Amino acid sequence: MIRRIIRIVDRTVTYVCAAQLIAMLVIVFSQVVLRYGFASPTSWSEELTLLILVWFGYMGMALGFGHDFHIGLHSLTRNWPPAALRALQIMSDTLVLIIAAMMVYYGDILVEKTAVQVMPALGVSKSVLYYSLVVSGLTMIFYAAIHLVSPDLFKRDSVIEPAGARK
Repeated sequence: MIRRIIRIVDRTVTYVCAAQLIAMLVIVFSQVVLRYGFASPTSWSEELTLLILVWFGYMGMALGFGHDFHIGLHSLTRNWPPAALRALQIMSDTLVLIIAAMMVYYGDILVEKTAVQVMPALGVSKSVLYYSLVVSGLTMIFYAAIHLVSPDLFKRDSVIEPAGARK
């Protein structure tokens, strides 16, 4: 049951990131066509693309951390004993957990402070931009907790595979 919930959350984050990337591509492409092909640019496309880009960056960071796609110095730790590697992984995941908690806390403060500001072209509250900190922080907490409890869950031969991965 828990693995199923983890799989659902992980796939949702993966598909949301893919949808954000596709949306940015479509918006920017259509903006270029409208601007240079028809000399009729939209007023909202740049602001919406920026909003999606920020969300994509933070959610992509959370997804990359969750699947251990981040940069590591494996050449330095290649010959370390497994116990030392596990201790280093615990320390790393704990630090990410603390940083993600700070992202949630301070992101919530930013959301509250920017709630009355409006993005001019879209007409939505600027706090939508800063919700990305809160949501990605919560997602990173989710992944860090999984890493601490079950460190091999997102490895290549585990039950949960990244979307689109082949066995």
